Amino acid sequence: MAFSYKRQNISVRDYPEGRRYTLNHLWVQPEGEYCWVGITDYFQEMLGDIVFVDSPEVGDWFSENDSFGVIESVSMVGDLFMPLSGTILGVNNVLEDSPDVLNSNAHEYPLIMLKPDDSMEFDNLLTASEYSMCVNW
Repeated sequence: MAFSYKRQNISVRDYPEGRRYTLNHLWVQPEGEYCWVGITDYFQEMLGDIVFVDSPEVGDWFSENDSFGVIESVSMVGDLFMPLSGTILGVNNVLEDSPDVLNSNAHEYPLIMLKPDDSMEFDNLLTASEYSMCVNW
């Protein structure tokens, strides 16, 4: 399933408390039995102007910490590492034609929709304050 989705009212460098974060600079937003996964604004700032996002296929299954895609900027390429084990339910088709939307506010645009296998993995991710401490030390 392809989707077009933009989160609303999240400012740059704001790490919402309802999300969890990884040391690989991804955010995870639970929503019922699935979750949204995207990159943090911090990661986008490290990358610079994003020009390409390689997304997984719907139905693909990944283990926690597996590489599930690549994100490319004008100056570097970075792997995307799965924050939770699970199955890809959807990919954000906006990023296929306009990956640069991540440059304005990465927290508004999820990369994928994921059906996690184990909700306990979510509890092991960083809280907003923990992630903020890691990137702002």
